[in-house]
Amino acid sequence: MKKSILIIMAMGMLIGQVDYASQIQTIIDANCTAACHTNGGAYQNGLDLSSYDNLMTGDSQNGPVVIPLDHANSLLWQKVNSGAMPPGNNPDLSGDEVNLIASWIDEGANAVPVVDVAGFFFSEYGEPDGGNHKYLEIYNGTSDVVSLDDVVILGNYNGNPWSETFTFQAGATVAAGDVYIVANSEADEAILA
Repeated sequence: MKKSILIIMAMGMLIGQVDYASQIQTIIDANCTAACHTNGGAYQNGLDLSSYDNLMTGDSQNGPVVIPLDHANSLLWQKVNSGAMPPGNNPDLSGDEVNLIASWIDEGANAVPVVDVAGFFFSEYGEPDGGNHKYLEIYNGTSDVVSLDDVVILGNYNGNPWSETFTFQAGATVAAGDVYIVANSEADEAILA
């Protein structure tokens, strides 16, 4: 039984999440926004599907268009699954496209795939000479690139309240298997390398 559980867990780790921008928005652009659900939704009762933000704030007479984690009750999935959308002589979405939308919604309908960061951790802290030579090493042991856009380091000095001490530059990432060094810009060259 233990072997079966390990195999199932390993298989789950191999399955990637659906990417909204490259997979879902592409389907929507090809089938929904060419003539109808665009320009503020002027053509379809205010329902604009031209961006993630518009889709997620979208509302219809029947409620929210997407209910994260619940594709069966999400109007977007109901309409494409039933063939009601796209309407008229427009071809229905393929079964794979409908299933991809369902998977994306059931994963949480995220703007970007959520990365399993169990292998992402602070791997080293050093104060070789004190002063400006302190550093912190962040290791990415996952198989994905990890964005540092929403990561903030909090610090506590001399018993003062915890406060934000470091915010990463927008777009900063750590590649799979790589490290990111946080250090004072005046730190020794060996630390910054």
